[in-house]
Amino acid sequence: AVKSKPIELVQYNVDEPTGSVILTSSSGTELSYESEKLKGSIFTYHLVSGLYGQADANTDGVVTIDELYQYVYAQTKFQSMVSGGKVQSPEFESRLTGQGALVVAYPARINGQLRLADQVQGELTLAAAKGVNFFKFYKNKGEDKTLSLPRGRYDVTLTDDARVGTGQIEVTEAKVQALNPQTLVWREREKPSVRAKGAEPQFLFGVHLATHPPFNDSEEGAMMGDLFLLSPSREGLGGRWRLGVYAGGQTHSVKGSNQKNEYSRLAIGGEGNYSGLNRWNNDWIFGMRVGTFVSNSNNPTSSSLTHIFFGSRFYPASIKMNWDLLIGIDGVKTGNAEGRSVGTIGFALSY
Repeated sequence: AVKSKPIELVQYNVDEPTGSVILTSSSGTELSYESEKLKGSIFTYHLVSGLYGQADANTDGVVTIDELYQYVYAQTKFQSMVSGGKVQSPEFESRLTGQGALVVAYPARINGQLRLADQVQGELTLAAAKGVNFFKFYKNKGEDKTLSLPRGRYDVTLTDDARVGTGQIEVTEAKVQALNPQTLVWREREKPSVRAKGAEPQFLFGVHLATHPPFNDSEEGAMMGDLFLLSPSREGLGGRWRLGVYAGGQTHSVKGSNQKNEYSRLAIGGEGNYSGLNRWNNDWIFGMRVGTFVSNSNNPTSSSLTHIFFGSRFYPASIKMNWDLLIGIDGVKTGNAEGRSVGTIGFALSY
């Protein structure tokens, strides 16, 4: 048995009010969000960071409940917006009476300090044991920044526009440790493994090819081909929407003869794009177009055309050419005659 060292109790003479405080992650009409980047709840992440010292606005070594709320409110609201979700606004209700400020943490008593050199620039991540992220933020070059951290060893990752630097640093109690970029091991940043899905609202031009059964028993099946131009996308109803113009045609062989019947197609319509699976880097698409279906034979006839389709658009990382897999229903109707419809299966390339 080894006699342990005596525990030193730190006495604080602080005037504090009494009562209760309620701090919520969002308002009663909002949702609370989690972040893939922060690996957990946006609110809880900043709450913990604030208690460790990030909320100490006046750098007096203590974090009051008011400082904590102001820090968590600003960080949570900002992070929820940049993460692509709706705004999340933490709320604060105080039922305190008495004098003084309610202190919720004394980071200066248990923490060390990490000073970032002026030349440090980029997104900095500090992770402790088992990969738990304590802090992740962006530091501008020339900015004076000192962090208050619990003592211990941290994995450091600094990411700028072109490189990623990694290393370790030991934070000791009541001491200031400097982080210098020269002490990190640097490598080139990897290019994104996937391409953004519909992030740029540009025009899309492409070609659509599909198998097309005949509309009558005297003809054989053929390939249908359309050129199309899609407008820039617009947000709405949880997805992105485009208008399109389609023009093309198809040629069917007549059974038992060498004759061929040619048809031309012209249509306008639109499509909706909704995010698919991350591992596929795709969008789900569906849409409809209407127009005319014209026979170019000796007795030309014109029919109304309706095409409904559903499928998926993929965004390869290596090239900027998109490709679609599509299932559709093609229908025509001439005057008062009964309409006819067939199913199509095809693919499309667009740029």
